[in-house]
Parts: sequence; C-alpha cells; structure tokens
Amino acid sequence: MANTDMKRPAPAKVLSVLVRIVLCAVLAAIGWLGMGKLSRMKKPPAEAEATELALHVETMAARTETVRVKISGFGEAASLNVVRLAAEVAGRVVYVHPRLEVGEQLARDEVLLRLDPRDYEAAVARGEASLQAYADTVARLEKQLVIDQSRLSTLTRNLELAEKEYARAKRLFEQDEVGTLAGVEGAERLVNTARDAVDRLQGLLDTYPLQIREARSQSRVAEAQLTSATANLGRCEIRSPVDGRIESTRVETGQYVAPGTEVLALADDSELELRVPLETRDVQRWLQFQEGAASPSIAWFAEPVHVPVTVQWTEAPDTHAWTGTLHRIVALNRETRTIDVAIRIKGPEAAAGAPGALPLVAGMYCSVEIPGREMANVIRLPRWAVSFRNTVFVVKDGRLKTVPVEVARRTGDHAFVTSGLQAGDAVIVTRLVNPLEGTKLEAVPAGGEETPE
Repeated sequence: MANTDMKRPAPAKVLSVLVRIVLCAVLAAIGWLGMGKLSRMKKPPAEAEATELALHVETMAARTETVRVKISGFGEAASLNVVRLAAEVAGRVVYVHPRLEVGEQLARDEVLLRLDPRDYEAAVARGEASLQAYADTVARLEKQLVIDQSRLSTLTRNLELAEKEYARAKRLFEQDEVGTLAGVEGAERLVNTARDAVDRLQGLLDTYPLQIREARSQSRVAEAQLTSATANLGRCEIRSPVDGRIESTRVETGQYVAPGTEVLALADDSELELRVPLETRDVQRWLQFQEGAASPSIAWFAEPVHVPVTVQWTEAPDTHAWTGTLHRIVALNRETRTIDVAIRIKGPEAAAGAPGALPLVAGMYCSVEIPGREMANVIRLPRWAVSFRNTVFVVKDGRLKTVPVEVARRTGDHAFVTSGLQAGDAVIVTRLVNPLEGTKLEAVPAGGEETPE
C-alpha cells in the first residue's frame, strides 16, 4: 500500500513545474520584445569622411652652379728654419748670454756664449811667430843668393887667372926650361883650388832655389796653421746667425764642451711652414698642378700651383685666420697613404690678425683650406639631404619620391650632386627617417626660398 503511493506524482509538484516553465517563457518573450524596441530606438552613427594627412617638410630648389673645390686638411705650424748650434772647438764655457733662456728672442750676431780662449790665443801667437820665421828665412836666402852670385864672378875670374898662370909656367918650363917642375905643379894646384871654389859655389847657388822654395812652402804651412788657429780662436765665441727665438738650450757657465756638442737650438720665425696630409684621391682629382712643370725623366709630382691658402687655428677659427701659400708636395706617407703638402706663411702675415688675437706661432694646430679645381654644373645640397645610399627625396606632384643621384664630393655641411636631379627640382631638406614612397607632403621653402611647382 505504501509503495503504490510513492509511484504516483503529487499534483502539487507537477503544478510547480508548469508554473516555472510558464514564467521562463514569459521572461524570454519580454526580453525579446524589449531588445527589439531598443534596437528600433538606436540611431545609426554618423559616417566620418576619410582624409589623408600630409607630412610637413621643408624644401629647396635645385640650382646648378660652378663651385671651386676646397681641399681641407690639418697640420701643425713650425719654424721653417731651426738652427742647431754646436761647439766647433773644445773648451770651458766662461760666458753665457744673460737672456739665453727658452723663448727669448735674440738679434743676429749677438754673442750667445764664449769658451776659454787662452789655448787658442797661444796657438795664434805660435803661428804668427812661425810665419815670421819662415818669411825671414826666405829673405835671408834671397839676399845670400845675390851675394853668392857676385862671389861667383870673382871666383870665376880667379880661375881664369890661375889657368893663364899655369899655362904660362908650363910653357916656360917645357919650352924654355925656365922655372921648376914644382913651380908648374904649384900653379896647377892653384888652378884646381880656384876651380873647386867655383864648383862649390855654383853647387851652392843651385841649391838656393830649392831652399827658397822649401822655405816658402813651410811659410804657407805656417800661414795655414795660423789661419786655422785664428779660426779656432774665433770659434770660441758662438754668435746668433739669425734673428731668432731660443728653442732649447743645453749649456751653463763652467761647463766643458767638446767639438760637435749641441749647445742650443735657435728658431727662425721669419717664415713658418705647415705640413698637411691630404687624401690621395683629393690630390689626384682636385689639386691644381702647373702645366708642363713635370720633368719627363723624373718620377715625381709636378709643381703645384702656388695658390693662396686659408689657415685657421682650430682653437678659435673665427678670430684667428691667416693667408699662406701652397709651396710644394713633400712626400707620400707610406704609413697613412696620404700625400703631405707644405704651406708657407711669411712672418709679417703670421703676426697680423684681428685686434686682441694671437699671432700664428710654431706649435699651433691649424685647419687648412686649399683652393682646388672647379666643379661645373653641380647642385649644392645640405649634406644630410643625401643618404648614404646616394639618394635624395624630392617633391613630385605633392608626393614624396626617392631619386638616386651621383655625388661628386662631400665636404663640410654640403654634398655636390652632378647627376640625378634637374634644375628646379624641389629637394626635401627635412631630415626624414624611412619615409614611405608616395607620402602626401605639405612642402614649405627652407630659408625663404620659393618652392617650385
């Protein structure tokens, strides 16, 4: 009886389920109707007009011109001539110029230092005495030659008389039997004695020219020794050979110096020189050489054109500038593979400058601009307007266009283009990073230029 009651659904339970189903259906219908009404109440959004934004850039008009190339380089100014003075004789330093200090300027022919001269004065005195002695010897021999030549005449006459007496005595003894044999022999002995005297004097006379020549040779030796001694005495004083500046000094009073010992260096600042290394390509392409100046038999550079050169001190280039002259090509540097050229500046030009400015002096590191050959029909652009791929951006029909160009030279803030652009092209000078080709542009002239259409 109990099991039968459990199998029958309770009326209350069935009713509860039906009520839930009806409520869910009603709620779903209400929601669907509400969504429909709300969707009908919603207004569609206003459609915005699609517009393309323009990129703001600055441009310049491409213009062809003829430009003289300026070859740039750097170098250090140095005195053209530096005289290194050394002692020519040995001795102890007894005098040093009171202003013999590095940086002092001394006039030509000033006595810089003096060595002890006593030994050299004695050598001069000995030389003078020797020279006088040999001169006296020559004079004595010449005088004795005259005397002996006179004696030779007398002795020759005595010989003639003795020969006549001998002949007379011999004839009388042999033909007339007058006299004795002893008398004849005595006369013969007198002849022999007279002849011997003549021969001895003649031999002596023959040696006089040799003695005189020898004495004169010794006199010349003594004269040369005197000249050397006098020169050595003069070398005891070291004088300034130029108007110059003391660059270095290595001597003190009381110091002993040997011949060849460098005692000081004197810089001649009347002309300065800068040696400037240049790129070989710049020299080959742009440096001006004199036509016909190269020798066909010498493998070296032709003479460069001596053009005026601008020299500026790197520490203050705006206020310190001078004009020099390209002088010559010095060498091709084997280490750097550059070509060294020499720039010369005269002292008055180096000393001139703006009020309050320093003169150009040895040791200043300077920049140099050398006028070279001309570039014809080139377009000058800011250096940053040309990419490392040798391309530029131009405005074409209001859009950005990339144009490949050929660059003849980059120098300073400029690049010079020889092909790829036409006169009047609007070149973009604004720095752009990876712009899209064909980007719409709003171009304005840079620096007050007019933008080409």
